[in-house]
Amino acid sequence: MGANVTRVDPKTGKNRTYYKADDGKLYNDYNSAVDAREKKIKNIMGVNSNFIDPNKEKSAVRSIAPLVSGEWGNANYANPLNNTIGINDYQPGRRPYLEAHEAGHLSWEQASPAKLLGVSGRAVTGISDRLGNPVPLEVIGGALTRTFDASEEDRAERLSAKYGPALGGDPSMAPVIDSQGRSGYGNNLRKAGDERITKAIAPIVDPIKAAIGWTKNQINAPQRSDLENSIRQSTNEFRKLSLGDTVSPELKSVSDRLDGLKKKYEKAGGDFYDFVGSF
Repeated sequence: MGANVTRVDPKTGKNRTYYKADDGKLYNDYNSAVDAREKKIKNIMGVNSNFIDPNKEKSAVRSIAPLVSGEWGNANYANPLNNTIGINDYQPGRRPYLEAHEAGHLSWEQASPAKLLGVSGRAVTGISDRLGNPVPLEVIGGALTRTFDASEEDRAERLSAKYGPALGGDPSMAPVIDSQGRSGYGNNLRKAGDERITKAIAPIVDPIKAAIGWTKNQINAPQRSDLENSIRQSTNEFRKLSLGDTVSPELKSVSDRLDGLKKKYEKAGGDFYDFVGSF
């Protein structure tokens, strides 16, 4: 963990304060360590970055984001407008994969339109939460979250997995990327987006589904009634024939007939075993 330490200055032979970063190296001070980290990321990822601790240094993103969304407004971020990366309680080199992830948002490597819309879904859902979750905003926000937000976080995680080890990350701790290039982070956003949409439209869709189900039930009711007479007759016949010690051709024939009736009855919306158990 980065911290100020006292060491002998080789030039003066006197004790002085240095900043010891997580990589074990000594720097003149914290800012020098940050500068060195930014240069290393530039050399490895080709990205110009300006790391800050938004808990200590004011920034436009941290001033505005919490007003938009209480859920992610205080999260770590990358601002492509000025190449600033805000990591809470930032210590250079402490979390290589997080540094690579946020720097990945600034990079154009593997970039798609999602790079420019990578927080659009969370912004809309944040506003939606503030306004009481109106259905249109919930649907739009959910759709943006599961598409643009998820895609951009997948890209950042791919770059994190690619460059994190070179920045000092333990290879066993790298983000897991599947065969489709997707990450756990992105998949969680897809799930969150889908849940927003499903919850928002449920009051509209559920009554429609119920009405459709009721209509189908009414249409299928006469067919089930006709089948029930045949099922009752065949079941009683099967029960009598099954009292014997052998499987007769007649018993097999009735069994096959019941299988056919079961399929038809269930296709018509009936519960075969519940009906048979009622008599």
